[in-house]
Amino acid sequence: MKCVWCHNPESMSIKKQLSFNHSKCQSCGECAKVCPKGVHSFVEDKHEVKFDDCDACGLCVEACIHRALKIYGQEMEVEQVYNEVAKDKIYFDKSGGGLTLSGGEALKQFEFSLALAKKCKENSIHVCVETNGASKPEHYQAIAPYVDLFLFDYKATGDKLHKELTGMPRRLVDAI
Repeated sequence: MKCVWCHNPESMSIKKQLSFNHSKCQSCGECAKVCPKGVHSFVEDKHEVKFDDCDACGLCVEACIHRALKIYGQEMEVEQVYNEVAKDKIYFDKSGGGLTLSGGEALKQFEFSLALAKKCKENSIHVCVETNGASKPEHYQAIAPYVDLFLFDYKATGDKLHKELTGMPRRLVDAI
């Protein structure tokens, strides 16, 4: 799903991503000096970034003393994520909270989401999946036994409008 207006644009890619804060940049050019991909350029003192060419190596982030650049995302194993979640188990037990798998589409990384949901349920941690409904129906069926709550992000009524706004027909979401 590629919505016209996405409230989670950072989740469209599962890869690490470079972020650039224009207001912090002083156009010093240090990032351009260290970038092996030539992602950074300066035109009339305006810093331009070719995000599509960036491999998120982080060299420019390290070189930027003004903290205008940041890498978002990191690769983690299920056990690593679970260990972070489990740190709050006492709070979850008292509050009724737990893990929320979210994103643009939480099930975009289905095998990971399923394994994490199973691990949390085995350890009595409440599991919620926030979804836009764009995953395969069999994914929802497989993960459902390990999920306490599904939150569906309702996009639009009617197949034509839904396709116009999201790039996919509503009937696929309705199939769930």
